Amino acid sequence: MLYINDKKYRKIVRCITKSDAFKETYNIEHHGISRMEHLTKVSYYSYNIAKKMHLDYESVARGALLHDFYLDGDERNAKRKFLDTFIHPKKALVTSKKYFDINEMEENIIISHMFPLYFSLPKYKKSNADNAIFTAIICKLQFKNNKCYLSFPKTKDKLCLGNYFTDKDKLQQVEVAPYYGKFLVSVIIKDKDIQPKECKPNRVFAIDPGVNNFATISNNIGTTPIIIKGEVIKSRNQYFNKTRAKLLSDLQKGKDSSHSLKNSKRLNSLSRYRQNFLRDYFYKIAHSIVDEALNNK
Repeated sequence: MLYINDKKYRKIVRCITKSDAFKETYNIEHHGISRMEHLTKVSYYSYNIAKKMHLDYESVARGALLHDFYLDGDERNAKRKFLDTFIHPKKALVTSKKYFDINEMEENIIISHMFPLYFSLPKYKKSNADNAIFTAIICKLQFKNNKCYLSFPKTKDKLCLGNYFTDKDKLQQVEVAPYYGKFLVSVIIKDKDIQPKECKPNRVFAIDPGVNNFATISNNIGTTPIIIKGEVIKSRNQYFNKTRAKLLSDLQKGKDSSHSLKNSKRLNSLSRYRQNFLRDYFYKIAHSIVDEALNNK
């Protein structure tokens, strides 16, 4: 039996290596060594490669450890061994799901590790570049019945933007990005070129940001200082953290932490609500500060 002196790796695969079913592979010959040793070697080498490439090394370690996890042994004849070359990924997947709770990536590692000898295709690393940017050449603003519509390439569907824009606005680009289970479409309009004016102010605002008080604003013209309280933001963040912890606990209940889900529709909805609240609150604060400055210019 191969011993790996890597505490982090051993912790990741402990739920598999401690099982009685997996221990049976120690007595099954595989490529001239025990099947357990073969699985462990492949798993540990794959784990290190995935770790250096900043991939999901935990799923890789477990998936590789189970890629040949089936309990047929030396009693197979030569013909059966030859056939198993092509069909054993399916056997390994069925056996793995029988004894362990495996995720989607681990399933794909097991079922596709013999590609192209087995028909199942391996999946690719999920890209982090999920944002899509469209220029004004391929996206257009169209106006109909006093409403503005945004058209995208290769589809007849249009996104209604209401009456916020006019036909005088010039589209610069459109960005589409994931946003907590949905998509956020950012429409960027080209501003008019405005030359900055020379300014020598004798009326000055001083803004002191904080936590309990989000901002304290004073001036040199003698008007009453302004305090914007931060309790609302603190309270909303405390509610978010408490609710998120409870939802995560419910998702992980009864499961190994390495296999449990870390996301759900309710978590996405909670995060989206918090983000929208903070964005709206900060915009309103900024708007009120600018209004106060303009009223006292």
